[in-house]
Amino acid sequence: WIEDNKTNEILGFKEIGYEPNALINFISLIGWNPGNEKEIISFKNLIDIFSIKRINKSGAKYDIEKAKWFNQEYVKKLNNEVFIDILEKKLNNKNVNKKILNDIVTLTKERLIFKNDIIKEANNILNETKIMKNNFIEKKWSKDINNVIKILTEYLEKNNDILPNKIKEYYFNLLNKNKIKIGIGMQALRLSITGKTSGPDLFSIIKILDNSKTIKRIKK
Repeated sequence: WIEDNKTNEILGFKEIGYEPNALINFISLIGWNPGNEKEIISFKNLIDIFSIKRINKSGAKYDIEKAKWFNQEYVKKLNNEVFIDILEKKLNNKNVNKKILNDIVTLTKERLIFKNDIIKEANNILNETKIMKNNFIEKKWSKDINNVIKILTEYLEKNNDILPNKIKEYYFNLLNKNKIKIGIGMQALRLSITGKTSGPDLFSIIKILDNSKTIKRIKK
């Protein structure tokens, strides 16, 4: 359990968002083991293989980070429709079609620890940020990066239906020609589009946003 600083309530595993079978799987391996290295075990399989003889005599270790890992593994296996349903009910931006929602889920699902984390991931992509990571601008931004991103913008304006891998190839070539490290160039472009310097695949985000929204954000 954890304490919610906003409400001073004590939240249980259910309220936090743990999947029931993930929690069962996690708890079953505290002080017991199946006799092999396997960790993800279905509820039915646990019933079949459980044996009191394998309960450890030593003290059991309770690790909340491991509990999160289990939950993440179970969340990855959920059908996209589960997340689309959450987004359709709770997303700030209601004017997003189902195909785009599905693309967002496919792109971000493996990053999620809890199902409802999809809302934050979707908002990070769809909503323009108001806060930039100024420390990156101050330390690493340059005129060369600025010029390269301007050239990319012109390329996007002329090639509206270009595929993400082609945009990536074109941008990487620009970075190499201008002797800019790929990592720095990617962080700069991501900052221009999302306001952050890390996140899911940037060229997939460009596809989700479409070129016109991407260009608008870069120019802004």
